[in-house]
Amino acid sequence: MGDKLIYRACSLENFEGEANQLNLPEYNIPKGIYISIVFKNWRENLQQMPQTFCELLKHPDVKEGSICLEDYTSPNEMLLMVQHK
Repeated sequence: MGDKLIYRACSLENFEGEANQLNLPEYNIPKGIYISIVFKNWRENLQQMPQTFCELLKHPDVKEGSICLEDYTSPNEMLLMVQHK
């Protein structure tokens, strides 16, 4: 897909305008359908995360230039996601 990775750590605002008040950049995650996989015991398996994203990006229905997302759904699981076409 590409050879450049840009990492952005994002979180929800606690109140509207918080990012602006703290002089932080804002980023909106694009709406749409995402292809995902549950990544269990992520703390113990971090070394497998890049390969897991690479496998997700090989899916034939992935949008070209897709962003990769992590959603920490519980203390032990995260959802790894890439954009669908």
